[in-house]
Amino acid sequence: LENSPTQHKVTLITETGSAEFRSNISKISDENDFLVKVSQSCIVNPNNIDSIDFSKKTITFPNGDEVIFARSCRKNVKNLLSKYPEINVK
Repeated sequence: LENSPTQHKVTLITETGSAEFRSNISKISDENDFLVKVSQSCIVNPNNIDSIDFSKKTITFPNGDEVIFARSCRKNVKNLLSKYPEINVK
């Protein structure tokens, strides 16, 4: 999930496409404990992460999409590795 270019909307990106709806990242993150905030404008579902590259600060998904995680969220991203051992580290 990431902030949409359209004000007050969020873009949900899935394996098969994307959808835009009215909400905000903080509200969705608070309501869904399993999602992890990786930057001010992006939260991810750890079950859908393929790999993490700490040198490039990127998270890669099975469909090849990548998001950049913020330095301030590095601890959140590192914690994912202990909870989700299937995530590859580059």
